Formats: sequence, structure tokens, C-alpha cells
Amino acid sequence: MNLNAFDLNLLRVFDALIRERSVTRAGDQIGLSQPAVSSALRRLRALLDDQLFIRRGNDMIPTPRALELGSPVRDALGKIELALHKRRHFDPATIQRRFTLLGSDIFSVMAMSALSRCCAEEAPGISLHLVDNALGNAERLLQEDAVDIALETAQCS
Repeated sequence: MNLNAFDLNLLRVFDALIRERSVTRAGDQIGLSQPAVSSALRRLRALLDDQLFIRRGNDMIPTPRALELGSPVRDALGKIELALHKRRHFDPATIQRRFTLLGSDIFSVMAMSALSRCCAEEAPGISLHLVDNALGNAERLLQEDAVDIALETAQCS
């Protein structure tokens, strides 16, 4: 594939689709209309010769090729963002972000209260959402950006 002929903006659309699993939500996230996201997806499908996402009800299910591309595309976009952002002092009081944590009930009991209290004091714009680790494989969920942090107990052998 000739990278000079590849519209790199399509990668932003792909990244939003892999995270949101919805054309509408992906568009909302990156400031594009639903038809614009659909058009970009058609172009991506043609360029990559893969369906990338299959509609199942209201969800867009990624193909194996899309899952394979998800993490490298996210990493590349993250590096570009980092390179373009001005270096400035980090002030936790100004951050607005939702973090999704994956963990068992024991983490909810042992850590969430103190962590929530600390965030409320130091970074009130942060919201924490704990999901049960019964959702599935933590490594896969992290790679798919379905969760931001996975809290697991050590496996003893």
C-alpha cells in the first residue's frame, strides 16, 4: 500500500469505531456526522480489503483484521497526539475524563472508596467506573480500549 495515497484521517475514524462500536457514537467522538463516518468506513474497507466491522443489531462488531489493527493504530495516534501537544504542567484539578477499571468485588471493597475520595479532592473532573472482571479476558479488553485499567490478583503456582 502506498502511504502517500492513504488518507491518515481515516485512522481517526477507525480508532473511534474500534472503541465505540457504533458509527453514530464514533462520529460524535471525533466531530463527524454519521454519513461522514459511514463514507470513511467504506473507503477504509476498500483500501484494506476487509469488512473491518460487521453490523450486529446496533453494534459494529470488529473483524479479526480490525482487532489486529486496533492497538497499533491507537498507539500511533497516541504518539502523534503526544508529539503535537505543547508540554505544559499537568494540573489534575483540570482534567475531565472517565476511567473504566476492571476488577473483582474485592477491589471495589478495598480500593474504590479511597480512590474515589482522592479523585474527588484532587481531580474532581475524573469519574471512575468499575466493571466486574467477569466481562472476560483483561488483556483483550485493555487492547480493545474497553477498559483503561485492569486490577487483578496475582496467580500463584
